[in-house]
Amino acid sequence: MVNTDKVVEWTENDLYFDDITISTAAGILADRFKVKINITDEHLKNQRFTTTFNKDEKLESILK
Repeated sequence: MVNTDKVVEWTENDLYFDDITISTAAGILADRFKVKINITDEHLKNQRFTTTFNKDEKLESILK
């Protein structure tokens, strides 16, 4: 079960990810940027992280 409070918070200026998996973040970014993101490393898919991205940040910068 996914805790929707922790999945993603949108604010007026930023995209805030709080303790989510890379796989979940990839899905959110794919929807936002209208692209397909494939993660082939199964271990990487389940890694969790927290970060904030500026609303104007480019996908290439976010993925780095």
